[in-house]
Amino acid sequence: MRYSLLRGWLMVTAGVAGLALLQSIVLPRWPQASAPGLARFNWPEVPLIPAKPLWPGGRTAGLARSTTYGFQLAGKAAPSATRLSLTLLEPRQWRTFQLAQATAEIPLLKLRERRLKKLGENELALGTIQKEAALQTCLTTEGNNFVTEKAFFSLSFEKPPQTNREQLERVLGLRQNRTHRCLLVSLSTARGGSDPDGKLINLWIELKPHLSEHLAMVNTLSGQPW
Repeated sequence: MRYSLLRGWLMVTAGVAGLALLQSIVLPRWPQASAPGLARFNWPEVPLIPAKPLWPGGRTAGLARSTTYGFQLAGKAAPSATRLSLTLLEPRQWRTFQLAQATAEIPLLKLRERRLKKLGENELALGTIQKEAALQTCLTTEGNNFVTEKAFFSLSFEKPPQTNREQLERVLGLRQNRTHRCLLVSLSTARGGSDPDGKLINLWIELKPHLSEHLAMVNTLSGQPW
């Protein structure tokens, strides 16, 4: 009797796992960049003009974008007329993702004259957006920020399932699958004045801890565990 029940349970489990695997191949889940609270970013040290939506969200089979929100920064900590925009991105996977492709079709996010700047293991892209000096990067939930496909590809090998049971629970939908998401941050300012790139880099260094906290809050509100 017990053997029959066990065999029946194993058959049902194998059937469900097979259907889940088939769906992931034939009808894979489209990424969804749910970003509740993204527009409520607050930086106590620097006054921010309240956010306004700049570009609607969208998604394809390989990438989802939230609405892009823009903020105007003021005060001594920010160069004059500095603008900040935030967009939550969720690619289907890290292995083929790079920031340039995610922003190529959006004029207010497309970075031209692109140059790569590395700060330790982290990456920034410098250039121009709509003829203004600009800095761009994508902040992950682990606290790193990257730009290139090679850097994002390396994330594919982090935090694998620890046990066979965990892997089975993920396949069966009993455990949340890992999501791939990062916060696209764009800073831009007028090109006049001395060393606008250096000012934007210094601003990013001050801004990053606050954005990391904000991204954690957005993930919590959207029910994402990563």
